Amino acid sequence: DSTLVYIHESMNKLEVKVHPNPVDDNELTIDIQNSASESYQIHLFDSSGKIVYSGKQSCNPAEDVHSFTLQIPDIRSGIYLLHILSGEFYATEEIMVR
Repeated sequence: DSTLVYIHESMNKLEVKVHPNPVDDNELTIDIQNSASESYQIHLFDSSGKIVYSGKQSCNPAEDVHSFTLQIPDIRSGIYLLHILSGEFYATEEIMVR
């Protein structure tokens, strides 16, 4: 099972805060500022490019900040890439899992 995530040059970057980073207890909170999106596709990739988490989060587009907490799987310590996609918007954040 593989998933291709393609980010086009014309896509707009989301303003995202991910915390805590590093992650200690398999729980990660994502805050997205000033987005009118109703849902987000979220993928977490390990260093080999394998998806270790994939999900969709819905939210109220009228809110200024979209905040949600992910329960990520019991994964090994290391560096991971978090990709967030919504329509023409995206964000990529590096996170560390202890």
